[in-house]
Amino acid sequence: MRQVTEQTCKAFLNGDSLTVGNTTTDGQNLWLHGNLIATKDARGTILISFAGYPTRTTKERLNGLCELAINKRPFYTEQFVMKLNGVAIDDDTFYPLPRCQP
Repeated sequence: MRQVTEQTCKAFLNGDSLTVGNTTTDGQNLWLHGNLIATKDARGTILISFAGYPTRTTKERLNGLCELAINKRPFYTEQFVMKLNGVAIDDDTFYPLPRCQP
């Protein structure tokens, strides 16, 4: 896991504000290049999305967040299609983190 991912995702999970390079969190939301990739809803459930950019960097940030939160890295690319636990995903949809299931 990259250092920027570890630092910003830990801050996000702890509810702290932090900016490292191109990744920012206010403790409630996590942005990559200004695009919202994770947020906490009113119940505290973490919702994650590729925000329309299924890139290697976004995948690395979201996998890092999942690894820190639930000890899993569920995102991968197969034949140019982004998948979450083996299922193709919509790169604009927010998915709940606890299950990491579409």
